[in-house]
Amino acid sequence: MVPRRRLVFVFVLVAVVLYLFLRHFAGAWVRWAWFDQLGLVEIYWRRVWARLETGLGAGVLFGLFAYVNLRLVVPALREGVQDPRGGPYVLWLRSSRLPRLLGLLAAVAGALAGWILSSQWSTVWFFRFATPFSTMDPIFHRNVADYVFRLPLYEVVYQFAGVSFWLVGLAVLATYFATGWLNFLDGRLQIHPWARRHVYGLVAAYLALKSVGYRLQAWNLLYDSTRGFTFGAGYADVHAALPAVRILMVIAALVALMGLAGVFGARVPLAWGVGGLAAASVLLATVYPALVEQLVVRPSQLSREEPYIADNIKATRQAFGLDSIQPQPFPLQNNLTAADLASFQDTFQNIRLWDWQIASPAFQQLQGLRSYYQFDPMTIDRYTVQGKYRQVLLSVREINYASLPNQTWVNEHLKFTHGYGAVVVPASQ
Repeated sequence: MVPRRRLVFVFVLVAVVLYLFLRHFAGAWVRWAWFDQLGLVEIYWRRVWARLETGLGAGVLFGLFAYVNLRLVVPALREGVQDPRGGPYVLWLRSSRLPRLLGLLAAVAGALAGWILSSQWSTVWFFRFATPFSTMDPIFHRNVADYVFRLPLYEVVYQFAGVSFWLVGLAVLATYFATGWLNFLDGRLQIHPWARRHVYGLVAAYLALKSVGYRLQAWNLLYDSTRGFTFGAGYADVHAALPAVRILMVIAALVALMGLAGVFGARVPLAWGVGGLAAASVLLATVYPALVEQLVVRPSQLSREEPYIADNIKATRQAFGLDSIQPQPFPLQNNLTAADLASFQDTFQNIRLWDWQIASPAFQQLQGLRSYYQFDPMTIDRYTVQGKYRQVLLSVREINYASLPNQTWVNEHLKFTHGYGAVVVPASQ
């Protein structure tokens, strides 16, 4: 029975791996064919390499982190599991094959993590090839390119590291609890010295990461806050949330040092430190800025938010290239003549008479052709038509698959594959 079960397991495993490989290969082949048709195969392979590079890096880091922590729980597995009969389970745990199994588990976990993180290849490449802008932010005085190209990767790394700590930490705690190295006796927590140092080390490393996370949270106030009157940081963010985040960054670093002292045998109230950090996070990062917003900003919102509204307007003008516009006076003289009208014929012929909300159903009724065709939202654009620059209404005739007469696989994938042209009409006629 054992060989048969093993054969079934191997067969199912091979079938699953083969299915996943073929499914991925089919999608990869379609993408390669598309890039090849466009003559951009080099771009396709560069994208593939970037994805492999990102996934391999993330997988190796997670696999090493998991393997180191799994090796640290080996003493608990070998000494904490007791079986007076000396069963095969205990003998197997005490054999030399245990580290190999832990290495295999870490490799599988690393491969899964790498596969998940490989989708962030574009974030990594934005970071690698970041180009500085000519604009600095008004709060931290950093180049705006740091927030566009670098901060997204910092956040991905922070979230990836945080999830890694939680997953590995829970696995470590479960192992110590199952082996008896971590338990409750007479209502008090009892923990083996080795397990204490291991857990303290993980907590210290996570709190150090949390301190870095508070720094990222401070940068995110520039465009992720909705507390103020305008988009981005407002009065309460700069005068309440930002100082609070900085204080929390210091508190998290201090509690991390407490955990590090516990690794070297010091008796420190780490649980009180973590609880204090959690309480301070709620009071300083949530309650305090809300109170400042309600009690300080709202009674005189315009005067408090005025400099931040000015920064918002300035940044918007720069983003749209409006900061270099020079206003020119154009006095009204009421002396328009027929000759003036004749000299501006191109302008008058481009005055839009059609309302796109009226034109859209007219397009559908007159040029729909089939019930399964529908027009995209109307676009107003300008093109050179018969040598003249004309304003036009433009819409593309696309397929609405929900309106197909028979929604079969053949119709959706082989017969009705694309739309049927576009409709363009002058906006002034």
